[in-house]
Amino acid sequence: MPADLLGSLLEQVGRLQGEVLGPRGINFNGLSAREIEVLRLIAEGYDTADIALKLA
Repeated sequence: MPADLLGSLLEQVGRLQGEVLGPRGINFNGLSAREIEVLRLIAEGYDTADIALKLA
């Protein structure tokens, strides 16, 4: 799957989880919002050091 498409998909799943499912106590995918964010950044091509800087 192309990185930009994967990043967009993960962002949308994260938004769905955070805005719709999370407030109702439902976990859509078993991943936390932070884990989804890390995966999105990986999909966008960031390396470990860049991700650490963005999330720290």
